[in-house]
Amino acid sequence: MKLSEDFASSAYMPMVFMSIGVFFNSIALIPHTILPSKGEVSFIAKAHLFQLILMIPAVFYFANNYGLIGAAVVWAVRPILDYVLLNYKASSILKVAS
Repeated sequence: MKLSEDFASSAYMPMVFMSIGVFFNSIALIPHTILPSKGEVSFIAKAHLFQLILMIPAVFYFANNYGLIGAAVVWAVRPILDYVLLNYKASSILKVAS
């Protein structure tokens, strides 16, 4: 079965943003593994709650105003933010420990 050119052209940009999000989600697993091993599970929960509070209105706004591309951008921003927050905390813990 072959995809139509309309589908391919409309799915290209959302897939680019979602691929970026998957990449950052993958590398965020490193600090996400370090933090529980150092007893910082509550920081992960607080970071995810903070992201939830930001992402719910962002998804509604960007999906309504920019469609599928807007929703993909917001989805990509969440793992980037997750990586930045968790990596900052993990690196500060590892600096103290060394």
